[in-house]
Amino acid sequence: MAYFPFFINLSNQICIIIGDGAVARRKAATLEKFDGIVSIYGVGEWKYEMFEQAFLVIAATDDRELNHQIAVFCKEHHIFVNVADSKEDSNFLFPSVIQRGSLSVGISTEGKSPLVSAQIRKEIEAVLPENISELTDMMGEMRNYIKNLPLSKTDKKNMFQAVYEKIKEENRKLEEEEVIAIMNQLLGDKNDNISNK
Repeated sequence: MAYFPFFINLSNQICIIIGDGAVARRKAATLEKFDGIVSIYGVGEWKYEMFEQAFLVIAATDDRELNHQIAVFCKEHHIFVNVADSKEDSNFLFPSVIQRGSLSVGISTEGKSPLVSAQIRKEIEAVLPENISELTDMMGEMRNYIKNLPLSKTDKKNMFQAVYEKIKEENRKLEEEEVIAIMNQLLGDKNDNISNK
């Protein structure tokens, strides 16, 4: 089975975690980074009625039968559920996550090897620029400007690449004149009139 990764807005969404061990706390900390409204309950501290308003539920107790029962209830009520020790009981997988500002990376092995996911996460983190969060924000600010330029798709792609390299190198937002200078350098004669538009 292939699991498709997709990103969803958790802001103000109710996320319930059943279990009070290290796995539950780790998953709670990750969800809180994405502004989910997270509640953790130990065994015996919760009721199924609590799930009715939940966007997602994570079953992370040491009791596999209890985890299974939680999963059955959630699926019957069309609630996203992740069972920490059973992908078969889950209808979504909880990835290994890298989050740097607006940049998010989710890594999954379809539940086959959490160790591999963790190792890949470390390898990706090691090669990310230290200023990747700021870089992403600055590229976001430049995106609409470049998209609105009267250029071909290929020229815009080259512009994005050149602007990215410049921002990465200098770690600051570029002025409009600098963007035009990059455009002149890349496009030459094709860009004769853009600076006057």
